[in-house]
Amino acid sequence: MGELGLGLQKIIKAAPSKALVIRINLVFLAFFLVIYASLLLRPSSSAYFQNAASLVRCSLRECHHKVEKGVKMEAVLEETEAMKPKRKRNLTMLEVPSFIDEIGGGVKIGMLNFEDEDYSEWEKHGETIPIHFQRVSELFVWKDLFPEWIDEEEEIDGPICPEIPMPDFSKYDDLDLIVAKLPCEYPVDGWARDVFRLQVHLIVANLAVKNGKRDWNWRTKVVFLSKCRPMLEVFRCNDLVKQEGEWWYYEPEITRLEEKVSLPIGSCNLALPLWGQGNDEVFDVSKIQQATSAAKREAYVTVLHSSESYVCGAITLAQSLLKTGTNRDLILLLDRSITKPKRDSLKAAGWQLRFIKRIRNPRAEKGTYNEYNYSKFRLWQITDYDKNFWANSTVETGLKSQLFAADPPKVYSIHYLGLKPWHCYRDYDCNWDIGDQRVYASDVAHQRWWKFYDAMDEKLQQQCGLTERRKIELDWDRKMAEKEGFQDEHWKINITDPRRNFLIN
Repeated sequence: MGELGLGLQKIIKAAPSKALVIRINLVFLAFFLVIYASLLLRPSSSAYFQNAASLVRCSLRECHHKVEKGVKMEAVLEETEAMKPKRKRNLTMLEVPSFIDEIGGGVKIGMLNFEDEDYSEWEKHGETIPIHFQRVSELFVWKDLFPEWIDEEEEIDGPICPEIPMPDFSKYDDLDLIVAKLPCEYPVDGWARDVFRLQVHLIVANLAVKNGKRDWNWRTKVVFLSKCRPMLEVFRCNDLVKQEGEWWYYEPEITRLEEKVSLPIGSCNLALPLWGQGNDEVFDVSKIQQATSAAKREAYVTVLHSSESYVCGAITLAQSLLKTGTNRDLILLLDRSITKPKRDSLKAAGWQLRFIKRIRNPRAEKGTYNEYNYSKFRLWQITDYDKNFWANSTVETGLKSQLFAADPPKVYSIHYLGLKPWHCYRDYDCNWDIGDQRVYASDVAHQRWWKFYDAMDEKLQQQCGLTERRKIELDWDRKMAEKEGFQDEHWKINITDPRRNFLIN
């Protein structure tokens, strides 16, 4: 009985010690789990966090804790996350115009400039492919492409043109349809001269040429979303198939569009240096003759409108062109302000006459010299001749340099700025008599024009007479030059021009 009591006492004493151990273990386990969870959830790029995370992930697959395995597993899981579809932002649902149903399904659709729209509705018509591009800088403005003045002689610097970013077109296979959203800031002043708007047009045009599928008529399909009409200079009225609200559906002719995208962008690209650096080669004139002898349908074209004061200049131009032996046509675009006697003289000089309707410059003041100078745009309506365009390729640049450098000259012309020779007395260049036009004066160039005049037919010379009004203006300018005391003293020259005594109406 005594031994039994002693054993029971030992058991009773041992029980509390085991319970205490269990409690202690539970406390440590809870503490460990708290610390472990905090480490696991804590955002950190440290190696310790990567290893700890890999331990948990690997433990799910009963793998050992190693840094290499942890890094590998991290990469696998990150790749898996990247493959999952990302949650879309709150985007505007892009509607599908009804005419898309006519195009059919199973097509490849290039989507341009729709980052803020959800175009999932378009996927029922085929595969939608976002066109990635770098938007042009907001610091890039229209005048960078069309500067008011270009230093063609490179006295200060050569022509500089900023580049309009384009996508990598090689990444996109044949596209059945190209859809683009055009920016439009109308009616904000200057909205049509938005470089970003131009960029979107150019990307679409190049996509159509380089990546667009052609139908039997060599056309592709282009759709624009815009409250403003797309640029007529790129996408013609004749190519517009349908308009539905702000949707514009075009089927442009690829051959024409290809010509347009090959043109330089902006007037800043039109000026080439006359000479290349270190250019001291001896030019082979025979190469020039061979390169320019290909049979083409070409013409010299000029415009005459609103006034007959330039009839004499047009006559002289035709005569000088014919004297070069050219076999090109001479086309004169003129309006009804040119009277029949003047038209007859122009035809006798060598011009083929075509009548046009003048185009008014909306920015010009009424009655000014440039009121209808937009009439020059009629030149682009002459489509029965090949287009006189330099692509600025290495070969053509070389040919241009040869033409400019040829001796005897192959290309030679004089542009008379300021008052024209037939508007002056033949005795001297009357630009000498006007302060802000003296920079244009040249007695040598002036006498060269009159030498050519003397060789013309007398009937044609009669169209270069002076009017009573012009005589009064010339005499007044001479008096003002004397008053100003111009030291060259052209105003002192005795006038012997016989036209002074035989004025015309």
